[in-house]
Amino acid sequence: VIGFFSQRLEQAGSDLSVERVQEVIMKGAQALPKDRLKKFPELKFKYVEEDQPEDFFIPYVWSLVFNSAVGLYWSPHGIELFSMDSG
Repeated sequence: VIGFFSQRLEQAGSDLSVERVQEVIMKGAQALPKDRLKKFPELKFKYVEEDQPEDFFIPYVWSLVFNSAVGLYWSPHGIELFSMDSG
């Protein structure tokens, strides 16, 4: 697949704009010979929970809240997720 598109881009010239590259790729995708493609087997994934998933999820969820709270002002200096005092 990479070779197919690389060849098309080389034929289109060397000084291509982003729009021209996108056009070449879109036209190439329509002309891509489907019989030469290999079908991948169904991928299966297994979820394994970490020992302390909150180390990732709490900061991640707070970043989502902070960045998507439209109309609410959040002072980044006033947010404290965990107390620095471990005492």
